[in-house]
This record gives sequence, C-alpha cells and structure tokens, in this order.
Amino acid sequence: MGIFRNIFGGQPASPDSVTFDVSRYEYQGVRDGVKVWHTADGDGLGIYFFHKTPDIPSGLTSTARLRENYVSMLGDKFRVVDCCVQPLDEIPSVRLIVGGLDQKSGGAIFVGSFTIPFRDFSYVIKMQTQERGVTGMREAILVEQALRDGTGSIQDGKFAAHGWSFDDAKFDNLVPKHPLSRLRIEFRIIAESVRIDKKVKRAARFDLPHDAP
Repeated sequence: MGIFRNIFGGQPASPDSVTFDVSRYEYQGVRDGVKVWHTADGDGLGIYFFHKTPDIPSGLTSTARLRENYVSMLGDKFRVVDCCVQPLDEIPSVRLIVGGLDQKSGGAIFVGSFTIPFRDFSYVIKMQTQERGVTGMREAILVEQALRDGTGSIQDGKFAAHGWSFDDAKFDNLVPKHPLSRLRIEFRIIAESVRIDKKVKRAARFDLPHDAP
C-alpha cells in the first residue's frame, strides 16, 4: 500500500473517490467490497476499485485495436456492441457494452462498463440488464418497420437489414424498455454525473488511444 500513500498523501484510494448520481437507484449495500444498486427495472449496478494495473493492453494505437482486444477476450459467449474511449470528469475512460443470450430463458443480456484507468489502479462502473417476459420484441418491431419502409428484406427465407443493426442506438427510443435501451439511457446519465476526487485525478494516467471510435 506504500505506493498509494505516496500518491494520495497518506490516504489510500477507495471507491469513494469516484461518485455518480445514484438518486434514481435503490442501494443494496456493499457486497465483497462493491457498492451495489438496483434500478427501478431491477437491473444491477455497481462500482469496483482495483488495486492493480488495469487489464487493458498499453500502447494501443486505435480504438479499433481496443475493440479487437475485447472481442478476443470475450470469445463466442458475448458480442461487442459498443467500445470507445470517453472522458469521464476529464479522465479518458473505456466505455464497453457487450451482449449475449441467457442460456435458460433465451432472453437477451447486456453488460455495460465504464473503466476509469490509471497507471496503477482503476475504477469500473458496471451495469447488467436482462430481457424479461416476452423476448425478441426489439427485433420484431424493427423487422416490421424495416419491411414496411424498405430498409430491410427477406432473402433466402431470412431477414436482411439494409445498412443497420438491431443494436443501433437510434432505435432505443422505439423500445425504451429493452435491456440495451435501458442500459444506454442509464449510462448517459451516469457519464454526465461522474465526479473523480482531485487527488485521484492527479495520479499517473493510463495510456489509451485518442482516435474516434
């Protein structure tokens, strides 16, 4: 812990050094050192603090390489929906959203994270959302709309989108209760409200790519 005493003037860094607006959520307590909240829809949200170098390769030259790194790590279980570098209270951070299917229900699951990396430690704000009740509503609504307006067609018995994806953020307002929409709505609010302690902001930074995603 000596290195943290040197960096922070005798006060070790902690999850309390990074805050965001939690007024919309129900506090669940601390679980294994992680502060946990639930949203009104029952989605889980937590903030993690890691006393170690971030598990992100250093020296990446582009966000495309950053995305490739996560694709390789995730394998076939999840797909990368969104990966970019986004400033949180002026600190370059990694925004990652991945999606997959629940093996039991067949419903969609999405996990989003903001990683706020420094050279010797990191903070991660993580949220998980899940499709409940009737599944596949986002896809059904978008397929019907696309066939109606000509932005999709049936080819060899399968639906083919013309230049868009079911995951595109522009559709979130059409299906605001879909788990991906819920996650992105909350992430926009969280990103705007993140505040990082000034002592933490003076710590050595982690090198992230600077290009647009």
